[in-house]
Amino acid sequence: MWLLYFSYVTTPSIEATSIVTYSATYVPWLKSGNAATLSLWGQVITIALVGVFTVLNFFGIRWLIRMNNWITWWKLAVPIGVAIVLLCTRFEPRNFHSHGDGFMPLGVQSLFAALSSGGIVFTLCGFRIIADLAAESRNPGRDIPFAFIVSTCFAVGLYLVVQAAFIGALDPASFAGGWLTLSLDENNAPFMAILMVAGMPLLAKLLSVDAVISPGGSGLAYVASTGRVGYAAAQQQFAPSIFLSLNKQGVPVTSLLVCWAISAVIVVAYPNWTKLANLNAAAYFLSVVTIPVSVAVLRRVDPTGPRPFRFGGGIVMCAVAFATNLLIVYWSGIDSFAPLLIALDTIVLAAVSVPIFFAAIRCALPAADVKSALRRLRVH
Repeated sequence: MWLLYFSYVTTPSIEATSIVTYSATYVPWLKSGNAATLSLWGQVITIALVGVFTVLNFFGIRWLIRMNNWITWWKLAVPIGVAIVLLCTRFEPRNFHSHGDGFMPLGVQSLFAALSSGGIVFTLCGFRIIADLAAESRNPGRDIPFAFIVSTCFAVGLYLVVQAAFIGALDPASFAGGWLTLSLDENNAPFMAILMVAGMPLLAKLLSVDAVISPGGSGLAYVASTGRVGYAAAQQQFAPSIFLSLNKQGVPVTSLLVCWAISAVIVVAYPNWTKLANLNAAAYFLSVVTIPVSVAVLRRVDPTGPRPFRFGGGIVMCAVAFATNLLIVYWSGIDSFAPLLIALDTIVLAAVSVPIFFAAIRCALPAADVKSALRRLRVH
């Protein structure tokens, strides 16, 4: 449960970090040096940005959904439009053969590296919001599979088109020594660099605006999801009952404020977008690795139980999902999830050791002696 919550609570920080990192193209003091790492002021603004997402969520889910619908259309229109323009005006088919080295010159291992360290796994994790809001669906048997399949396939198709446009638009001289030597003027905003070289400054400006608006929509949505995950944890008695407090709009305000506080700590600890995205993906897939096992067990224990959503071949899909989740965690590398495990172990040890400490004191001393000792401490 807490692994899942951690994966959610890090996502608003990622989206806010993305906005501030892209803004550093025009406000250089938001990042530290040439690396895509936030400066102290960049971290402060990122924390404030998550706070804005939090406050906007206080107005309720209906307002949020209406606003997010417009942002979603914008998020789709801009990358599709940029990709089409580049494919029609600046496309080098020979870029896909890497100067005689053939297709995929770095081998299969480059695919696995891109899945984790390249942020691809993180970009495809948006499907989890469908599961978060599934209980509010009028027809789960129809809506859930449709939303999962269509959204995932559309996202993959969109990313493939955009990536093809990016590779085709590159200047062959920029990677003449191989893909590892690829050099662009703006490493944090490669598409904007390509558009400027191609003589499309207005389109580059539009893309820079999109780099702020698009993560903003995702940040709003994930703050809402995180608040409701904390609320659900309190309902299941995994979190304090204070998480159950709601405002007039039915929004779990305390859970949202706790999300903001944790996000602030995360931004300070992980000011680099790539490292934070890898940590988020490792936490998420490490938490959902138990879901295929749970589904397989429930299908064996209660095969005829009421289920609004049914899908054939569940056991086989559970086995594939279990193996895939573990592989993604493995590909993320020890650097991605070791800090997460250390933090969780520290929390567990603190939660266990503190009660044991006071229980040991009570066992070692009579209650009257303990009260007397406390009185003497207050006097002194």
